[in-house]
Amino acid sequence: MAFIEKLYNAFKPGILRGTKLLNPSETGRIDSSLIVIRQEDVNFYIYFKNDTHIAFDSGIGLKTDVYKEFEKVNFDSEKVSVVFFTHADIDHAGGMNVKGAPIFKNAHIYAHKNEEGMLRGTARRTKVGPIAFKNPVNILENYSLLNDGQIVKVGDIKIEVIYTPGHTKGHTSYIVDDEILVLGDAMLIKDDGGYTFPKMFNVNSKEAMESAFKLKEACKDRNLKIILSGHSGFRTNVSNLFENINTFAKGTKKEPFDESAPYDLFK
Repeated sequence: MAFIEKLYNAFKPGILRGTKLLNPSETGRIDSSLIVIRQEDVNFYIYFKNDTHIAFDSGIGLKTDVYKEFEKVNFDSEKVSVVFFTHADIDHAGGMNVKGAPIFKNAHIYAHKNEEGMLRGTARRTKVGPIAFKNPVNILENYSLLNDGQIVKVGDIKIEVIYTPGHTKGHTSYIVDDEILVLGDAMLIKDDGGYTFPKMFNVNSKEAMESAFKLKEACKDRNLKIILSGHSGFRTNVSNLFENINTFAKGTKKEPFDESAPYDLFK
């Protein structure tokens, strides 16, 4: 098992316990066209229109029984034809990293061109002392690369690419059918609005904050109806989304970030 997977499995629960930084939504049907899936501390989403089904991220794969989550919402994962990655961290791309058995068996992958090294497992994700550790994801085929501002049509679904680097080099957000904002790990959200993602998890926090402001500009004058985030669940209150983006989210056991979040996400 790669070091980062060990870090995720062994240390992340302890690092996050009591900080209430992350507040994913429980698995369920958001509305007639959206499903949220929870695995431990992370959410990914399925959107469908007519007979077209697409996903945004793919969770942590088979570390937890994701198929039980699909059963809760009576969904056949083989219907998904395309997966759009916000980024290729193991908790977002792990579901398509399962050798010979990705959770979306019939899906083609899209990711930003600057995320290709993360997809292929050649890019450095973190450094401990003098030692750099590469991303443990290893997706070598069946993907296409995206550019900032690109519009992709999948069936009748319109996906607009907004390049939002900082959390990773190729992190990307999406606006779907002009109404849905897929944040990924660009921000964390609580009741008083959105904050730039915590410094400790970013490759480049200066870029992460710049990307939050870029999103604010991109969403100006849009009639957004719902926000889909990687670790703060989905939100239908979009009015204060960019209220606190000049501040990095931060939580400790003494000063938790979001009092409504679970104390321990990994039970």
